[in-house]
Amino acid sequence: MHGACARGRSGRPGAAGAETVRTGERVRGSVSGGTAFRHVRRATSIPSGQRTAQAVNAALQSAPWPLLLAGADGRVRWANPAARALLPGVSAGAELARHAPPWLAEAHARRDREAAGNVAGRALRAEASGVAAGERDEVLWWLRDDTGQGSVRRALRTERERAHFLADASRRLSGSLDPRGCRATAALLAARHLADAVVVVGAARGARLPFAAAVRDGEVTHGRLAGDAAEVPGLAEALEGFPPVPSRWLDPGALPEWLAPGFFGAAAGGAGGGAGRGGSAGVGDTAGGSGAAGVGGVARGSSAAGVGEVAGGSGAVGTGEGAGTGEGAGSGDSTGTRDGTGICDGTGADEGAGSGDGTGSRDGTGADEGSGSGDGTGICDGTGTGGGTGTRDSTGAEEGTGTGDSTGSRDDTGTDEGTGICDGTGTRDSTGTRDRTGAMMVVSLPGGGGPVGALVLLRAAGAEPFSEDEETFARVFAARAGAALDTARLRTEHAAVAELLTQDVLPPELRRIDGVEYAGGHRAAHGELEVGGDFFDISPAAEDGGETHVVLGDVCGKGLEAAVLTGKIRSTLRALHLVEPDHRRLLRVLNSALLSTRHSRFATLVLASVSRRGDTVALRLTSAGHPPPLIVRLDGSVDAAPTHGTLVGALPEVTADTHRTTLRPGEACLLYSDGVTEARGGPLGTEQFGEERLRAALSEYAGKPPEAMAERVQILVAEWLGGRRHDDMALMVIAAPRTGGDGRRPGADR
Repeated sequence: MHGACARGRSGRPGAAGAETVRTGERVRGSVSGGTAFRHVRRATSIPSGQRTAQAVNAALQSAPWPLLLAGADGRVRWANPAARALLPGVSAGAELARHAPPWLAEAHARRDREAAGNVAGRALRAEASGVAAGERDEVLWWLRDDTGQGSVRRALRTERERAHFLADASRRLSGSLDPRGCRATAALLAARHLADAVVVVGAARGARLPFAAAVRDGEVTHGRLAGDAAEVPGLAEALEGFPPVPSRWLDPGALPEWLAPGFFGAAAGGAGGGAGRGGSAGVGDTAGGSGAAGVGGVARGSSAAGVGEVAGGSGAVGTGEGAGTGEGAGSGDSTGTRDGTGICDGTGADEGAGSGDGTGSRDGTGADEGSGSGDGTGICDGTGTGGGTGTRDSTGAEEGTGTGDSTGSRDDTGTDEGTGICDGTGTRDSTGTRDRTGAMMVVSLPGGGGPVGALVLLRAAGAEPFSEDEETFARVFAARAGAALDTARLRTEHAAVAELLTQDVLPPELRRIDGVEYAGGHRAAHGELEVGGDFFDISPAAEDGGETHVVLGDVCGKGLEAAVLTGKIRSTLRALHLVEPDHRRLLRVLNSALLSTRHSRFATLVLASVSRRGDTVALRLTSAGHPPPLIVRLDGSVDAAPTHGTLVGALPEVTADTHRTTLRPGEACLLYSDGVTEARGGPLGTEQFGEERLRAALSEYAGKPPEAMAERVQILVAEWLGGRRHDDMALMVIAAPRTGGDGRRPGADR
């Protein structure tokens, strides 16, 4: 109150900071020179600190967040209405462990500062507001709904994991150098992150398409589809590049058996339902206990086995009444019945060839009719399955409820039917692999020029179906896998073309021909294919006493384009040598042939026609824009052949001069490309090898065998380069053999 002190009926002033009034009393005071009256409903005396506490309490009571105060003894001291609405039963005096979720009670017992968990489908986070663990006997827990934030965090974590997965997938897929390996990598990655099983189908010519299949935590299998792609829902459309069909529109029941047989045999037993209490085995196999069943197998227990056999209890057929210890059908009480279809009379053995360790026989309509044995090792060959007190119908279906009894069925041969899967209770599902597929998705693998395959994702029965978000992410992965597969396909085709060209373009094997020795070397440019722009070729004489024709050339460019032109020049010259011995006319015809093609590439050549004349070798040398040949004499002198001309494939007319010379025994002629002399290296890596160093090397090896001379030049050039990049290099040595008294090189054969 401003400007006045509240007074009671006695007129005494009230205590400072408080007022004393009676119910219904009118209180008068002065406010800004006037008089004000107010009506008080009850008499109170409220200290200011208490008013603050009441205000705080009211605020806590009306807080939208659940709040509860709990003591060190685990009992609730106080809870606001929001907490009581969220956690029914939580009130003052209630035990926290009985009425609160376990995660909150355990966190309170440990005096944790925070905890998180779920309540009624909502994600909650609890915090001990402002109280360190162990500092006070009572802790105020604030509970807040974290469902939205949890979804955001999960979405962020999912996106981070996906980004990491895509980065790793791109790295691994790009390392696959062939389509087969790329399909295997894509199948493994998708099986670990996208589905339970994956089949990557490649687009190829022919009726049977290649595929790679993988299951989660399994290995990759390769093969070709055993059926038509149109039998798989959505696969034919994906291979044609049509928009993807939503997963919910695809019927897993229409999945053909041949698409992924290994998936259901190896994975479904553990993931979809299992076999007995163990793992999984092969198709039609059954076994007891931890060794248990595979596709089509049924087993429970710990010992019985056999193809198509049903084992119950601890090893044999039937319950404790019918089978007793598991050693035979009838050991034990020997009085068990099969629902009226026959009793064990305790007098003999099973009808047929089988026998058990105990006594008792089976008769009636439910008797084993074949060679089944009671010790769990035989094969039930008749029409029924053994085990329990159940009955068998005419097809052998077992309906009983005995211990270890399986409710599966056998076909008329007593073996497991189809590819049914044993569930956790020993029940055999003989409906096949189609019912084991819970969801499927088919995604096209896009390439640069069209689809390069399709990705088939499978999930086992009971698994979550593919969501729209998962379908979108699968398409993102498929785009990367398709690009990698397309790259691998192009690389494979490129390698196949290069190999095909290599067979016709690589330098021929040089040897002694018609008494003349040849040696050479070829080194493609760094980073190029084995074939390059430099080449040499040799064509033996068509008749005795004729000339052997040699060509060494340098085609403009590198790689496949240069290889194509190289092959054309070589094949053209081989044909022309048969009909045209004159070098100048031969070059004019070759020039016309090159000008008539669509490409604008040219080449430089040096031609040599070689013939043996007694102990000497006659040479005709013609250069067409190429470095002139070097003649190495016995005295170590090196001379350049005086022949010059214009390159071929560039000008309408070709001019060239032919030089004739003779090699005496031990002398040689070197044909080489400019890649040898222009190789840059040395101390600074900028100086060319040069013709002087080449001449010095040839002079040093004058009179040596041509193989040694060619190898020496290549070694010196390689040392000069020092591992640096270089151009194509080619060289050939033509030598007259150094003869002995019989006209032959010592130790050499003609």
